[in-house]
Amino acid sequence: MKTRSKILSVILVLSMLIGIFAVFPITSYAAINAVWWTNASDNTDFTASIDTEWVSSSSWYCLCKYDEASERYVQVEGGYAVGCVGTRTLVDFEKVIRQNGSGKYKVEIDTTSGTTYESAEKTYTFEGALDAPQNLRWVGETVRWEPVEGADRYDITLRYKKNQSSDQIWSTSYTYGNTYSVDFSGQLSNPGSYYFTVEASSEDEMLVSSSAKCPEKTVSYTYSDLNAHWGDVSRDQRKYTLCWNNVPDATGYYMVLSKKNGEEYQPVSGFENRLKKLTGLDLYAAMEANGEGDYKVDFFAFNTSPTIRVSNEVSIEITFTNCEHSYTKKIQESYYLHSASSDCTSKTKYYYACAHCGEMAPKEEQYVYESDIVEHDMSAGYQADGKIHWLACSKCDYKEFENHSLVDN
Repeated sequence: MKTRSKILSVILVLSMLIGIFAVFPITSYAAINAVWWTNASDNTDFTASIDTEWVSSSSWYCLCKYDEASERYVQVEGGYAVGCVGTRTLVDFEKVIRQNGSGKYKVEIDTTSGTTYESAEKTYTFEGALDAPQNLRWVGETVRWEPVEGADRYDITLRYKKNQSSDQIWSTSYTYGNTYSVDFSGQLSNPGSYYFTVEASSEDEMLVSSSAKCPEKTVSYTYSDLNAHWGDVSRDQRKYTLCWNNVPDATGYYMVLSKKNGEEYQPVSGFENRLKKLTGLDLYAAMEANGEGDYKVDFFAFNTSPTIRVSNEVSIEITFTNCEHSYTKKIQESYYLHSASSDCTSKTKYYYACAHCGEMAPKEEQYVYESDIVEHDMSAGYQADGKIHWLACSKCDYKEFENHSLVDN
């Protein structure tokens, strides 16, 4: 019994140990201090030390800061926050830490072997941040702000937003010293909303940078009228001429020719998009090269650059055909009319149409046919004299006579 009890005790101990190891797995790097702060207690020491005996020279280090909102460490951007270990054993993070402000930091190293090392966290607290720039404003297309005490440089970012879309960086600039404005003339080229941010920074690394955002500026334009239309269209003469009026303040015109593919139009090549001061362009060759089908032209006038429109945008469509015509189809519409009948006893004449594309045949007698004789139009109503009455055709001299019928009352 004692032997059995001992065996059970051993099994129980082993089970407990296995359970402990399952909850707290042994890691290969837990006991290795591959990266650490050179003086963890010194708030003025920003240097991390790397033990290259444990870390490959091609491994990468990165500085992370604790994000209170997400409750996790995230990688810091700017400066030398990320880099290859190379031959470095010491990395000074002072500038990038001061630029990113007070908080908890740690250094992580991702090795080529897949093992990750990290330092202990270190808390930095700074005083003396620069004031945010004040009185950001637009003066025409120039941005201005007030000087910030202690600032040596200002970084300006112009951002653009069209309608309700997300904004995008449109232009960047910077100034030094006593310059507190930037001229963005000519860069507010698209209708929409613009705003700019100004970040003040100092060469004194003890001062943390600060930034501010200005109110949005809405830009709109009153465009000149542009009337683009199809002018001379002739398959026989190989012409599909696009015509438009001259816009006085335009330096050129911008055109996109597209061909319908399924339900959508797709741009085609074979011509210059930017057109000089013309008022017409033959697109037959471009459409012939891309084949028969439905085409669309999007067209507007610009000044200096195609991004600065000075006219409304015109979009017109046309069907291009280039076939071996077979003039055998009868279409009795006014477009194909050769000569109308003079009365109800003669026939109206038409030109044949192409059975494939509907193009009217050449105006030659061999392509003319006669329609059926139409019925009389008796809309002229009754006419009468003292002896008889009749219905008359409004198109010819045809009459239908009837004798008077006298009824006693």
